[in-house]
Amino acid sequence: MRKIFAALFILLIPACSHNAPETTNQEQNARVVDESKLFEFKFIGPLSENSSELSGLDWYGDQLFILPQFPFKMSGLDEYGYLYFINKSDILNVLNGDLDNRLNYNQIKLFAEGLEEFNSWGSGYEAIAFKDDKVYLTIESLDGGETAGYIVMGIYHETDNKIVLEKSTLKKIDQAIEIFNYSEESLLVHDDKILSIYEANGSNVNPNPVVNVLDPNLIESQYYSLDNIEYRITDASQIDSSGNFWVINYFWPGDHEKLKPADDIIITNFGVGKSHKNSDSVERIINLQILDQKIVLGEKNPVYLELQTDGESRNWEGLAKLDDLGFLMVTDKFPKTILAFVPFPTDNE
Repeated sequence: MRKIFAALFILLIPACSHNAPETTNQEQNARVVDESKLFEFKFIGPLSENSSELSGLDWYGDQLFILPQFPFKMSGLDEYGYLYFINKSDILNVLNGDLDNRLNYNQIKLFAEGLEEFNSWGSGYEAIAFKDDKVYLTIESLDGGETAGYIVMGIYHETDNKIVLEKSTLKKIDQAIEIFNYSEESLLVHDDKILSIYEANGSNVNPNPVVNVLDPNLIESQYYSLDNIEYRITDASQIDSSGNFWVINYFWPGDHEKLKPADDIIITNFGVGKSHKNSDSVERIINLQILDQKIVLGEKNPVYLELQTDGESRNWEGLAKLDDLGFLMVTDKFPKTILAFVPFPTDNE
């Protein structure tokens, strides 16, 4: 995520975009596939502000939890921060036309005693996943110009409307490579394991990507191999009974020098979205699957989002599957805070 360096990156967009081809020979020769239009919800209150910088989504029962990158900035307090949730029934009512598209939400206090070093602008909370009443969060920390990723466990006290993180569970995540401002952006719960996915897994920057796999107490760890996926992976949906899940696969042209994209296996296997064909941006949701101790590209068609006509990229940071209807997604503040619904294409239903 852009964090405090966002302004510098914005100033560099023209130069970076110039280095990124608007389209590639691979795209020009690929089959064109349909894209999905977004339905945008409207927030009221603090989540409607760009300063909320949303970074993750996950379901706890029928509560859709929303993780801000800086929970303690949301409360303005040192004692606790804020997470939020929306009831699924409200989301469905809006989609069914029973309510207008303004969504109400609930605040949940986040307590992180002993973790105050991560509450400043130099660090941010990146991903969230629930296992029963246990909640897992990843943290990205910028320390002396180096980027480190951490994971921590907490307990959701539903009746008290609070989450309490346990400092003793904090674990630094081994990352095979280091790219400035990149870390563990996706969390998954599979059987009795917690999976953490690094965001850059393209063949030119991370030839042999792996996924960190931890026990529920974050003590024992192992690794699963991961297929090379170009661009960034910025969040993941929950895993179904067949081991299938979905991830955001996003590319902002200003990251061309960081990510050094190679030929794209998704375009080769499935084709390219209509608006993507002549654009250097990528906004899509792709299917992955766990097979034994490997995570591989799945067989389901990717969901390409229809790009904005002004060419401005939407920095998608959170993903959750909404039953068999489609997906819910959030951006950080680029170009604004968005909570959107993306329907499944008919060929993926």
